Amino acid sequence: MNKWATATSIVVAFVGWPCLAVEAVRPNVSRDSCVVLIREATSGDILIRERNPLLGAPENANNAPGPGSLRAVVQAGSPSILIVDTATAATRRLCSGSSPRFSPDGRWIACNRRVSRARPWVLALVDVRTGSVRMLERVGHIEDYAWSPDSKRLAFTSMPYDSNYRWDIGWIDVAGVSPHVLASDTDRYVEYYDCEWSPDSRRFVVSRHREYEHDDSVYAHDLWLFDVDGRPCRLTHTPDLEESFPGWIDDHDIRYEGSDWKDEDSGEPSRYVIELGRTPTRR
Repeated sequence: MNKWATATSIVVAFVGWPCLAVEAVRPNVSRDSCVVLIREATSGDILIRERNPLLGAPENANNAPGPGSLRAVVQAGSPSILIVDTATAATRRLCSGSSPRFSPDGRWIACNRRVSRARPWVLALVDVRTGSVRMLERVGHIEDYAWSPDSKRLAFTSMPYDSNYRWDIGWIDVAGVSPHVLASDTDRYVEYYDCEWSPDSRRFVVSRHREYEHDDSVYAHDLWLFDVDGRPCRLTHTPDLEESFPGWIDDHDIRYEGSDWKDEDSGEPSRYVIELGRTPTRR
């Protein structure tokens, strides 16, 4: 597989930058196209998270690697997050929560915390040294989050508390704890996850999954690119393929797995690389 492809954005409604107030804008197909080269992956296409586990989602959501010999482990039952030093077997309780992720500089842990029955999935920032917690309730019900390699931002996908059904995709400035929503999607059949940052911390890729169990024609699974101060664009548009596990090789190349979702006997998924033809245009 080796082709130039134009992936056009026809499904996401863009919102005002950089605030939480949602102001839907009709997508402009020509401006929001993303021209890319898609090729088969080779053995040399190694992801940055494979070279440094702190630069991507942990393999086990409740046992995340940290700097050196440290790990953030969720204690079953509570749930509580423990900081474990695998070299010395020293353990200390940090806070309540689940799905911890160390920032690459080791200073912070982002995690999921329960506030109440009405707000069971709230993003929190925890100081690893002091255990001080900052709740980010304005983001809404958190789905996915990922640290930028420079530890200054968190990409997120979430559903606001004040909406009947709406997905927000954006990033958080860690220093000011301020969310910036880049796009919203009101399609009730979709969900967004698999946030992964580029090495330069300027953009991130997200999976958009659409499914309705009573209508196969609704099914779609595509990858989208979000720039921290530009418009999103769709990277893939392959109705018969399910794109999954995206990750960055370098600032310009993204590797992912593709499989035929209609054929359960299609075998192991194939790996492909997206070579970015250009960056998303600014509004």
